[in-house]
Amino acid sequence: MVDKTPITVGPDKKLLLEEIFSGLAAGKEEAIRGAVRLGIVEGETVDAIVRRLIGTRANRYTDGVLEKNRRGTAAIVRTIINHVSNGAAQATYAENGDLVKGWTFLSTLDFRTTLGCRGFSGQTFPVGQGPIPPLHVNCRSFAAPKVATWKELGVDLEEMPPSVRASKNGPVNADISMDDWMRTQTPAEVKEMLGASRAKLFLEGHLDVKSFTDGKGVAYDLVELKNRHNALFKQIFGS
Repeated sequence: MVDKTPITVGPDKKLLLEEIFSGLAAGKEEAIRGAVRLGIVEGETVDAIVRRLIGTRANRYTDGVLEKNRRGTAAIVRTIINHVSNGAAQATYAENGDLVKGWTFLSTLDFRTTLGCRGFSGQTFPVGQGPIPPLHVNCRSFAAPKVATWKELGVDLEEMPPSVRASKNGPVNADISMDDWMRTQTPAEVKEMLGASRAKLFLEGHLDVKSFTDGKGVAYDLVELKNRHNALFKQIFGS
């Protein structure tokens, strides 16, 4: 799975692990070359060029070219782990079809979740199908199993109550939707998550979050949104 299954690194972009690592290596090499070239053109000393690469002590070496490359590498590693975890989960669900009836896209309930992941959150898909995470680099979404009920299994027991899941504000019911959770946040926080115009459409026009993206999780720009919801735009924005 690690070596042979393409990993999603962006909308309509999948790469094999070998291609990702080749790109990281090439990116690091080009970053070093670029820093050295710039230093020579600017007439900098060797020490100054080294500082450009590794950063300065005053900023705890977080401002260097190589530190930016390291953060990019860390993001890719997290994405690979997410890819393998969700792939293994799908394989497990497929092997237990008598118990698992599908999977639910679960997104993280905080401000850093992308619009695409917000739109898919809570939607259920057949095992092995749908927008299986990760959808992008640093994606934190997960494919949770949709387990058969006691009744579906022929067991005469009361169904289990909903469990809890983490959120920015602490534990919430596991079955809370992204829309319902976002509506518990302040208007300023919703604006931070969606942007000013989308926040107004969400709060005042009562559009759900998935209305802001297409079937692939790619966000519509405001022109596309206006074309799709022209009457609502006129009502809220007056144009």
